[in-house]
Amino acid sequence: MAIRGGFEYPRGMRGLLPLGLLGLLACDTAASPVNLTASASLAELQPAVFRVQWKGAGEGASVVAEWGYDEDYGQRVALGEGDEGEGIVLGAHPSATVHWRVVTGEGAATDDQTIETGELPVTIRSFEVTESGDALSGLVLTSTLDNQRADAVMVDLTGTPVWWLASDGPKQGFSDVRAAADGKGVIYQVTDPKLETDIGTIIERDWAGEVRAETPTPGGHHAFVELPDDHYGYCMIDVRETTVDGELRMVVGDAIAEIPVGGDPATDLHVIWDSWDALPMRAAVAGDSGFYSFGLDWIHCNGLSYDADTGKYLMSSYSLGSVFQVDRATGATDWVLGGEDATLTLPEGLRVGTIHSPERTADGVRVFNNRNVDSPHSRVVTWKVDEAASTAAEGEAIDLDGEYFSQILGDATDLPDDHLLISWGSSGLLTEVDAERNVVWEASLPLGVIVGFSGVLPSIPGAVE
Repeated sequence: MAIRGGFEYPRGMRGLLPLGLLGLLACDTAASPVNLTASASLAELQPAVFRVQWKGAGEGASVVAEWGYDEDYGQRVALGEGDEGEGIVLGAHPSATVHWRVVTGEGAATDDQTIETGELPVTIRSFEVTESGDALSGLVLTSTLDNQRADAVMVDLTGTPVWWLASDGPKQGFSDVRAAADGKGVIYQVTDPKLETDIGTIIERDWAGEVRAETPTPGGHHAFVELPDDHYGYCMIDVRETTVDGELRMVVGDAIAEIPVGGDPATDLHVIWDSWDALPMRAAVAGDSGFYSFGLDWIHCNGLSYDADTGKYLMSSYSLGSVFQVDRATGATDWVLGGEDATLTLPEGLRVGTIHSPERTADGVRVFNNRNVDSPHSRVVTWKVDEAASTAAEGEAIDLDGEYFSQILGDATDLPDDHLLISWGSSGLLTEVDAERNVVWEASLPLGVIVGFSGVLPSIPGAVE
């Protein structure tokens, strides 16, 4: 399986015993034990999330919170098991009156109660939904960026934030936010967008907003992955002085680095692959992006994914227009798609172009293609790779009639039933397309606000039927 986005949630506790049968089993006593009680309180760091505490459910009882915006509820979330405990309810709108109650698998239930969720900070942006159909996105976890700030946000299909995290301003940004593989919260990397200060840190938070782990990622930027052995892999700049156009200059290369969760960079950081060892240096003064104030932009890693089944990384380079497949165990470059260093031959006249966010597919790699000589708009393209023949050919290309363009960022996330969620980066748009590539859901940010890399939670964490 490819590690990038979603995960599956438990689907136990299907249905409760009929009330009539419960009455017979209880010898016509009340269905809810007198000692079953519950209370709720807002999470301090996430005012649209609330904690539910229960007592008196009975030993080994399965406990569910039913909640919604009236007494019909509509949502059911597993809280846990046991006579007493605490669980989290996530997915409510801010500034809302939420009805809720606790029920058990044995048929006990508390009375209806309400809780008022907190306000959405004025700095956190909502999305305006402009197209709504048979969407499967569930909850979309992404970030919003402009010249002033970069915030993390999770929105439902109405475009309303149900979870958010505010940055500390323009010097602290995160474009890559994802759900943790264990389903218990989110993971994101804090960086200085221009890397003028080295504050790289991967942070894990639970759904209540509490920090679970912090891991320094020196030189970290753009993208990271959660690995299956409690490590992170991330893009790390490697700045060296070298001769360019006859003069000594600082050049910014890139590496794939790994560090265990909570590790110490001084002792635990391991470089898997480095552009300085793997490639001829191609930085040049003419045509430099100017992205870095401290050196020429050579690689500009802007996407990273990892496939646990093959043990391979895919890394994309904005400056070179290339995708590199790297073996995690050996650090060897298996192949290069696109650019001057390409090892895969393309059909005559085709080029990869400017790209982000490589993801493995059954027969190759999918990328977000920001622009191409023959395509002045952005699109999502799958390249079919034949490793044995060292060739690649263009497969599916999704351009939605050429109406979308993103100069920076952009990615695509797999959904059930062959749906796809596309983030259009600097266009500030999220689009879900179905198997026939028809738009079934679309949401936009205010003009000038960028949408970062995005992931999807198919349903509210802990949701049960």
